[in-house]
Amino acid sequence: NFPNLTSKATPVSADILLIADSAAGNLPKQTTVGALPFAPVSGSTVVNVTGSTQAMAINTTYFVNYTGGACTLTIPTAASSTQGSFVRIRGGEAAVAGFVLAQAASQQIRMVDQLTTAGVGGTLTASNTFCTIDLECNSLSGGLVWNVVGSMGSFAGV
Repeated sequence: NFPNLTSKATPVSADILLIADSAAGNLPKQTTVGALPFAPVSGSTVVNVTGSTQAMAINTTYFVNYTGGACTLTIPTAASSTQGSFVRIRGGEAAVAGFVLAQAASQQIRMVDQLTTAGVGGTLTASNTFCTIDLECNSLSGGLVWNVVGSMGSFAGV
């Protein structure tokens, strides 16, 4: 139990954490978020999503913890995206439904050989609360096409 501590919704790698070392009789020790084995990629941001919608930014990991149903996350705009930009979405522990990836005008999401419908009508929907997906900006399209580079669970595209 550490008194007088605050919480932070979007930790970064340099943030300091206090942990209880069970191997040393639960003595408090200090570490950084970046030193943890499950830490976000260096230079990225982590966002805890608790609302029904979320506009995504590049190089960010999103944990979907919305408790009111399926949360809709909109991929970053073409103007803000460059080659290698990424977003990671994780179904969170508090979520009660899957999530929906939405897109802006002219954008698409490619999953292997399947493309979502171009523009605001296209979506990619996670079938389960704990689905995960990693997207990377396709440099040839200038942010108009985001490729799925990793996923766990089932997704349906429109």
